[in-house]
Amino acid sequence: KDKIARLPFAIERALAGAENAKARRESARLLRESEARFRNVLEHAPAGIAVTSVDGSFVEVNQSFCNLLGYTREEFLQLNYIDITHPDDRAKTQDCAQQLLDGEINLSQLEKLCVGKSGQPVWVQVSVSLLRDCGGVPLNFIAQIEDISERKRNQDEIRQLAYYDELTGLPNRRL
Repeated sequence: KDKIARLPFAIERALAGAENAKARRESARLLRESEARFRNVLEHAPAGIAVTSVDGSFVEVNQSFCNLLGYTREEFLQLNYIDITHPDDRAKTQDCAQQLLDGEINLSQLEKLCVGKSGQPVWVQVSVSLLRDCGGVPLNFIAQIEDISERKRNQDEIRQLAYYDELTGLPNRRL
């Protein structure tokens, strides 16, 4: 008789546990779907995308970024963003990162030279922002990288045509 009086409470507890388990399974399913969507967007983005830790180590890169510089994903994960930055642009790159960390700017856009796996320089335009947690602590840099080598070649050609004689290569009056 004593156990029968506790039966409704036991049933309620069991039903609540079943509901909680069902909600956890649904949350896990939604999380897997969200992760799959994120991976799909990352891999199919036409621009290079990279996520680095605050110290600059690569955490995630997409295939477009790998194709741009010729490294594999595994090779990138062993590198730091300074490792792929041309020596002439390292100070500028570190300055932008520090400004983001200090909260002076929310987004950095810069044109810089990167060094591909082959050793060849590649002009890129990098847009970088800093992801922070709820408390404002920096977590990761997120960068979008686009190849602008052709645009740079065109600018150099226009500059050459504007300031140098086409036949002799000597400076003209405008220069």
